[in-house]
Amino acid sequence: MFTTTTMRVADVLALKGEVFYHTTADALVYDAIVEMVKHNIGSLVVVEPAESGIGLKPVGILTERDYLDKVVILGRSSRTTKVSAIMSEKALVAVTGETTLGDCMDLMVANRVRHIPVVEGGLLKGLISIGDVVKELVDSHKRNAESMSEYIQGGW
Repeated sequence: MFTTTTMRVADVLALKGEVFYHTTADALVYDAIVEMVKHNIGSLVVVEPAESGIGLKPVGILTERDYLDKVVILGRSSRTTKVSAIMSEKALVAVTGETTLGDCMDLMVANRVRHIPVVEGGLLKGLISIGDVVKELVDSHKRNAESMSEYIQGGW
């Protein structure tokens, strides 16, 4: 049985699937926002092709907040502004598949982020969100409560 302290990011990706959405730095903000709305997501990882030609390398992240702070508030046009102009790229917070959910939560809180790219060997493998972490936390508590209930009732 997994707990939130032993469950790894790779375990969550395996459960939810490794589907993630991305964009490029030279894409228009409008097109990126359309993708976010289409898939009901709050961020896109900004990628470029890996130097090896195989896989994608994360270079930043585009969030709803980036759009609001750097396009809407500044009066820019999303139809003419490139993602590179508004994406968050400084100190991109990333985790590996071996990162525990506890460590992942700590990173999210410390960096005030809700989405963290999962990177292995410099290549993007997925994205984990605070929603993914909270879902597993709730599921873990339910499993623990069920186990305790079975134990108390003599089911072991």
